Amino acid sequence: MKKIMKNFLLLIFISVFVCSCGGDRDKESNYSSKPNDYGYYSLSEYEEDVVDSVEMLKAPMEAKGVSFKSAGSSNGSMISSNVENLNVKLIFRANLTVQTLDYTDSYKQLNELIDYYGGYFESIYQYNGGMNSSGHPYGNYSIRIPSEKYSDFINRISSESHVVDISQSVEDVSLTYSDIEKRLETLNTKHERLISLLSSASKMEDIIDLENALSDCESEIDRYSSRKRNYDSLIGFSTISLNLIEVERLQTPVPEKPLGFGAKIVNGLKSGFNNALNFIESVIIWIASNVIGILIFFLIVAVVIILILKFRKKFLIKKYKFSFKNLDDSEMGDKR
Repeated sequence: MKKIMKNFLLLIFISVFVCSCGGDRDKESNYSSKPNDYGYYSLSEYEEDVVDSVEMLKAPMEAKGVSFKSAGSSNGSMISSNVENLNVKLIFRANLTVQTLDYTDSYKQLNELIDYYGGYFESIYQYNGGMNSSGHPYGNYSIRIPSEKYSDFINRISSESHVVDISQSVEDVSLTYSDIEKRLETLNTKHERLISLLSSASKMEDIIDLENALSDCESEIDRYSSRKRNYDSLIGFSTISLNLIEVERLQTPVPEKPLGFGAKIVNGLKSGFNNALNFIESVIIWIASNVIGILIFFLIVAVVIILILKFRKKFLIKKYKFSFKNLDDSEMGDKR
């Protein structure tokens, strides 16, 4: 029995060894027999075919001026400079917050810059300041700038003003736009056929059915045409939301290099000193703004205190008189 078990285990071991060797040969068949300089085998034929396919896809794109870069490289732009050569439909959007020491002058410069780039205000909200917000005005603007001048406009704003934060986005609507165009083409063809059929129809039932179908087709054409015009507007003119805020001191930009321990202490002291000045200034402004109310409050408190003192004096006098009277009565009783 033991001999049979030994032979059975030996047979299993040989089978496993043969299968493992076959698996290694299958793996090695996917690689070339010659290792490279790093000691690893080169790509398999399948992987080389994939690379060749990628290169074939890249070739016509590079011929149009689109460069393929690694993930770590960046030229500071969101898109290729030659993207206009491609048949793509892009929608540019940006959100900026800009600080200024003179709101009126900055708003005037913003108007001049928008006129220079051929843009316009889509919406304007302005707050002219008040006592509840330290008296500083601010404005929220939705600006439309031609898409081909979008990058120049953003660069001018960033270089000529104090930008606190900025976010940008690009949306590619090429497929949706193409679908709308094809749908419109199909609907226009259908519309022409319905008109042709309607002109040759003789039965009233056919005429009514064709007119209903024609009405539905025209409604679809209007709906898709409206979507296409909306996309044309968004593609032709980029949308920029800009918040312009007047402040007493501009926000300090983040340093390019990390600050040392001493510099951090100095900045902390400066920040604490500025916060203390701001607090004292706010208190003084609040007192100046509410001086009448403060005087009335203290006047009411003074009147209340005077009344309390008078009432207390009268109460004490009556109390003493009552105690003296009781004392005299008791003395008279003793004499009797």
